[in-house]
Amino acid sequence: MNRTLCTLLIAALGAVVSVAASLPAFADSKDDTLEPDKGVAPHQTVQARYDVAMSRAEARLRDDLAQCDRMQAADRAQCVRDAENVHDGAVARANDLLSLPR
Repeated sequence: MNRTLCTLLIAALGAVVSVAASLPAFADSKDDTLEPDKGVAPHQTVQARYDVAMSRAEARLRDDLAQCDRMQAADRAQCVRDAENVHDGAVARANDLLSLPR
């Protein structure tokens, strides 16, 4: 009986950890601050920096939506809204790069 109880508790703990790891609040942050020189060489143009920022935003949206697809239907709609809000913020920061002084 004790062995069965231990096995059951370990399985339950594993399930809780795997579900918690898939939630956006527990997932590691991929939020890039999109600093003008982050990830690009200083000699690159503003347009190149913008292109890098946009490709990062699109890649993150794809990753976040893939995580949402693995969620229960009840949680999926909120997950998609959160992913889209994060994407909108990343796009706004990328657009801000175009308005930086040259």
